[in-house]
Amino acid sequence: PVRLYHRAPQRNSVVDRVSHLRATVVTGITSGVYTPSAFNLTNVTSAFPFQATWLRIMGRVLVAGKLNATPTLVSTDTSLELSLPISSNFAEEEDLAGTAVSFQVGVVSDSSTISAHVANDRAFFRFSPLALGSRSFYYTYLYRVL
Repeated sequence: PVRLYHRAPQRNSVVDRVSHLRATVVTGITSGVYTPSAFNLTNVTSAFPFQATWLRIMGRVLVAGKLNATPTLVSTDTSLELSLPISSNFAEEEDLAGTAVSFQVGVVSDSSTISAHVANDRAFFRFSPLALGSRSFYYTYLYRVL
């Protein structure tokens, strides 16, 4: 909302700082949808990413989506990578952070960490499956555009 004043606010007043913040945030927001590609499957026979949504605010990107994965073995290190909607040049694992949770009726839910894959500049999912069979992971992660 825009507020009109009959006199200009004083420099560095609360009103002046809030007005500046609003203008900065509003001009730095973009969003969209994309379908990520899956790469480098380890202990996964298939991975099917669905269309995901993304929101970019200045130099940060938030991604939310769904991924179907079928692990090969139980209680084994399992990983895969997903492409990003906006490219980045990661230097550290913590440049991207998030989680994913699966739900399968009658089976204990799996969870996955999501971090930056520095060498490939992708989202890196890593988990240890508690059961076999296809499951749907719902995920969110946030990363810096570098």
